[in-house]
Amino acid sequence: MGCSSSASSTAVAITGAIAFACGHGDPPPKESRAELTSALVAAPDPASQSWNEAIVLGPLPPPEGHRAIRGEPLPPPGEETPAAWAQRRPAAARELVRWGKEHPAAKSALVTWERDEPEKARALIEWAAGHPNESLDSFLMTRLGWDSLRSVRVAHPDAVDALLVWCHRSPRAAEELVTRSHGLATVVELSDRSAP
Repeated sequence: MGCSSSASSTAVAITGAIAFACGHGDPPPKESRAELTSALVAAPDPASQSWNEAIVLGPLPPPEGHRAIRGEPLPPPGEETPAAWAQRRPAAARELVRWGKEHPAAKSALVTWERDEPEKARALIEWAAGHPNESLDSFLMTRLGWDSLRSVRVAHPDAVDALLVWCHRSPRAAEELVTRSHGLATVVELSDRSAP
């Protein structure tokens, strides 16, 4: 069963737009852009849906309240003590405590920043966990009003980068740190607890 010329040209337009968005090729011609927009907005009749139209529609969004990294659903929401988080994530906790001991001034500055701007701190950690191949520069490039974080990064560039590397290596633990436990303040409590 073949594709109609309309579906075929829509698929070509979509492929071109995706390639351009990924940094390859030229922008789609203006006539293709209009076709692409109408294809993305239109809701086709499921009975007549072709394979190309399924690409346009893409996967269904996750159910309400579901968050996942690499296909693993997070545990149910709830408050978790830093000790309980560390017990479930011992390797990640050890690395985070080591980071805190190696960068005490940065740890203090980031915990203060998190206290003052908790939603931004959570957004940063969640972003870092979900974007392992991107730098903080790409995160900050699209955000205004993050001057406090920029200041911390200027003062402690190696420490901030090391924290993001930890998030990249331990994405599930990082997300749980900010969604279930006490965020970066966990580092302080765990460091105090493991002090000689």
